[in-house]
Amino acid sequence: MSRSIRRKLILTYISLTAIMILFIGVYLSIIIYHDYLENIEEGLKANAILTREIFQKEFIDGPVDLEGLRVKIQNLSSELGARLTLIDASGKVIADSKEDAKNMNNHLMRPEIQDAIIEDYGMMTRYSATLNQDMKYIAIAVRDKEELIGFIRLALPLSQVKEALIKTRWAIIRSGLICVFFTLIFGSLMARTISKPLIEISKVANAIGQGDLTRKIRVRGDDEISHLGHSINQMATDLKNMVDEISHEKSKIEAIVGNMADGVIAVDDNGIVILLNAATETFFGISSKWAMGKHILEVIRNHDLTKALIDVLGREEETIVEVRSFTPVQRTLLCHVTAIAGSTGRGAVAVLQDITEIRRLERMRSEFVSNVSHELRTPVTSIKGFVETLLDGAMSDPQTLEHFLRIIQRESDRLVRLLTDLLHLSQIESKDTQVILIPTDLAEVIEDSIAVINGRAKEKGVRVEVDIPEELPLVMADSDMLRQVFINLMDNGVKYTPAGGIVRVYAGVIDNSTRVEVRVSDNGMGIPQEHLSRIFERFYRVDKARSRQMGGTGLGLAIVKHIIERHGDKIIVKSCEGEGTEFIFTLLIQ
Repeated sequence: MSRSIRRKLILTYISLTAIMILFIGVYLSIIIYHDYLENIEEGLKANAILTREIFQKEFIDGPVDLEGLRVKIQNLSSELGARLTLIDASGKVIADSKEDAKNMNNHLMRPEIQDAIIEDYGMMTRYSATLNQDMKYIAIAVRDKEELIGFIRLALPLSQVKEALIKTRWAIIRSGLICVFFTLIFGSLMARTISKPLIEISKVANAIGQGDLTRKIRVRGDDEISHLGHSINQMATDLKNMVDEISHEKSKIEAIVGNMADGVIAVDDNGIVILLNAATETFFGISSKWAMGKHILEVIRNHDLTKALIDVLGREEETIVEVRSFTPVQRTLLCHVTAIAGSTGRGAVAVLQDITEIRRLERMRSEFVSNVSHELRTPVTSIKGFVETLLDGAMSDPQTLEHFLRIIQRESDRLVRLLTDLLHLSQIESKDTQVILIPTDLAEVIEDSIAVINGRAKEKGVRVEVDIPEELPLVMADSDMLRQVFINLMDNGVKYTPAGGIVRVYAGVIDNSTRVEVRVSDNGMGIPQEHLSRIFERFYRVDKARSRQMGGTGLGLAIVKHIIERHGDKIIVKSCEGEGTEFIFTLLIQ
């Protein structure tokens, strides 16, 4: 492009120079030609008058010596540098400096002779058949008083004019070539001066077009090209500021969308995925790089969600739908789907809120309310029934009264235990309840817990064994909560272990670790595999009738689970039906 501009500028300069030289050459040729002709005409006219004076006597008296006249004419012709012809009044050639008069035709009808008859002299430029060249003729009348007695004609060949004209033209051509040469040099310099900043502007413009907005044009001078450079520099600065602002806003939006806990997926009006954030990748186990540019039906294998997006594209109405995802894990998602419109076209966007935990908590709350109602209704109903029976007259029988009162006492104790466990569980789950972790002697906590359940163990014939090294380090724990964990676990072991069984408590430092592992196990009846995943749920019992008979509330393991979680770990259960159960958790060493 730059070469083209430079070439065009040089060609323009040369063309203008050539046109001017051609115009000047033609103009000068015409001027010179006409000047030569005027000079020739004036010279011929003066010479013709002079010649007429010289040969006036020969015309009046008649030539005496034709040969001498001819010599005289030739001599004068040489001096004048022109052909000289004497013609009488009838047009007959008397003498001629070039030709023999006898061989020449009558000249009366020649144009210059006819003009001389009328106007005393005539002038004509025409081709001479005798000399085979263009000639300039002038004829002047010779009169004796008023009588026409002859003509004197001078003729000058125009070859001199042509030669002079050719010399002039060659001089003009040489001058023109010299001018073209200097024009070429000057034009190249001028074209370079103009094209160089244009080349730089073109390079910078290309760089800006490719995204390099830091490039600037070096501006020199105060002409139009400099102003163009200033304008492009200002445009690049404004564009960079705009791009930076857009990039900043885009980065913020991408950061917001990318780090949203809710999933976001957007499609264009053809159903092609144009946006998909990290949460959506997690929900459906897909990759955004793989999904971008594909149809929504290829990406999301969920009929309800894809149908909602496609329906919104058609109706452009907001819709809310709850869908379930089964891969990679089962989830419940609340999807808000709405239409979007912009300069690039229409589309739809879905915001996916994971409500799995909400639905689980709602279900747990419903079950909890149902279980609490059931658990409370049983002892309350029992107490109410026995009280009504006593009021109806059973108090009169001392044995019946004592029996009923013992039942009422047992049910009241059960009700107290249930309410106490509910209160403990509520306190542990509450975020307002602080768990103060301080260095704690684990052996001392275990001994205190054994002292609480040792009576029931001996009563049932179950032995409690402790396997703790003497130099066991202190652990970071809330001693009261930890004591409740051991009491609940060992109490469960005693309850579900037959007479002669063993409940064992083990604690030891894990190799190359900063934690102490604790194991509470028994060799009792064990837990069936299908129940292991739910034993830490509130009010969940493997054998409900037997559990109630043993005085369990169904909240002990739920309390244990939450206490261990507040200590920064999870409790694990291992069990085999008929062989016993083992609970495992860890505590951080001081």
